[in-house]
Amino acid sequence: MVSKARLLILAFSVLLFLPGCDWVDDTHEAHVDAEGFQIVVDGQVVVQWREGVVTGSVPLEIPIGQSHHLTVRFLDHDGKVIPVDEIDSITVMSVEVADPTLVELVMDDTDPWSFDLTGIEAGDTELSIGLRHGPDHFDFTPRAVSIRVVA
Repeated sequence: MVSKARLLILAFSVLLFLPGCDWVDDTHEAHVDAEGFQIVVDGQVVVQWREGVVTGSVPLEIPIGQSHHLTVRFLDHDGKVIPVDEIDSITVMSVEVADPTLVELVMDDTDPWSFDLTGIEAGDTELSIGLRHGPDHFDFTPRAVSIRVVA
């Protein structure tokens, strides 16, 4: 009976101790629960990706030689915009163009949620947007939006 009581006290003590340990993984609070995104041009939503459905101006058209300044807003489960101040500093937006010979992508140095696309050559490609949490994984796996460069 005494050994069961000691075991119970030991187990209870360990449970009290664990939340204070540095090695306990509490990074789940820092993750962003994004489930979609919007692409905004001049304050207007031009494309939205949510629940596997892309709506808006798709494919996104860019004339050869012209640049478009785009901003991305990530959406939560209810389709509401996640405020930028709720996204921690190690979470970064991932943006890639499938064919960089058609479109040049330049990230905005002053706004980590914005970038410029410039049409280089006529054709179709894709723009993939995601949210990377640190170097090891995505909080929001990149999703593709069609781009068409027109003459």
